[in-house]
Amino acid sequence: MLSGLAAAIFIGPVAVHRLLFRFRVKDEVVDITNFLALVGMAVLSMAMVGAILLVSDWVAGATGATVCTTMAAVIFATGWFLFPMWLRRRAEAGAEPAGTGPASPVIVEVAAHILLCRPEVGRGPGPGV
Repeated sequence: MLSGLAAAIFIGPVAVHRLLFRFRVKDEVVDITNFLALVGMAVLSMAMVGAILLVSDWVAGATGATVCTTMAAVIFATGWFLFPMWLRRRAEAGAEPAGTGPASPVIVEVAAHILLCRPEVGRGPGPGV
């Protein structure tokens, strides 16, 4: 049920864009579609955690299901919400006014290091990157 809801929410911005195209309401469209994307991510993470709970309870029992589901919830919350919010707050703390420049190179480098598991932060791309 949640996965179907997530799909519907994620497809919603397409309909919003198509129906409001060329009406000069770009800011409203961006706000609405951003909200739908955030809600869609939350619903999708709940669907995936629910699927993990279902499978791990069948395979590993109640204790294993608790451990697996908790780990999955923490990973989704951290990777999809807490880490991006931390990056945003860090960017806002030392950022120029909106629209006047690119993201802070330090934030981009830290994000690349964490997401790409690059051991040499500050030395350029690692092997194979």
